[in-house]
Amino acid sequence: MGYYSREELEKMNFKYLGHNVMISKLAQIYSPEKTELGDESRVDDYCVLTGKIKLGKYVHIAMYTHIGGTDEGVEFDDHSECAYRCAIITHSSDYSLSTLHSPCVPGEMKNGRSGAVYIGKYSLIGYDSLVMPNVKIGEGTSVGAFSYVNSDLSSWSIYDGKPAKKVGKTNKKALMKNLERFRQYKNSSNQALC
Repeated sequence: MGYYSREELEKMNFKYLGHNVMISKLAQIYSPEKTELGDESRVDDYCVLTGKIKLGKYVHIAMYTHIGGTDEGVEFDDHSECAYRCAIITHSSDYSLSTLHSPCVPGEMKNGRSGAVYIGKYSLIGYDSLVMPNVKIGEGTSVGAFSYVNSDLSSWSIYDGKPAKKVGKTNKKALMKNLERFRQYKNSSNQALC
């Protein structure tokens, strides 16, 4: 199937469409008018993006990931990534069942947790992780596979578990060195990377 051509992407009327964006023809984007796609960003097969979503530059969303931005919004800052089978949501139902919970029910008849989600620059969300509403993941943060993120995560840290707990620090110095090498490569090669 491959990726949509630039011409096909432009016809979808995204809120913003950067250069060299790659969207799989097997991905579903339900609100392109609320979706911003930064330069060199990529969305792979079987991803579902709904609601207000902003992908910065060089953002990668791997296969089978669901991003539910609703009206609150999900933002991935530059050079961040989401591995396979993740879910990032901005609304979760009230599981005590004290209110109704279906999307087919008016908002005033249901309750739950809502809020924007922000994934900082250079951050990585590991395989099959869940990021809950109203969460900020700091710059340079790594979230291990199968993690459950239900509160803010500090910058330049490694988190793992259910719920996610801090288990170490990421290597900012090495990452910045590699980022500089990447910039030099990009400037000398002048080609799309994804």
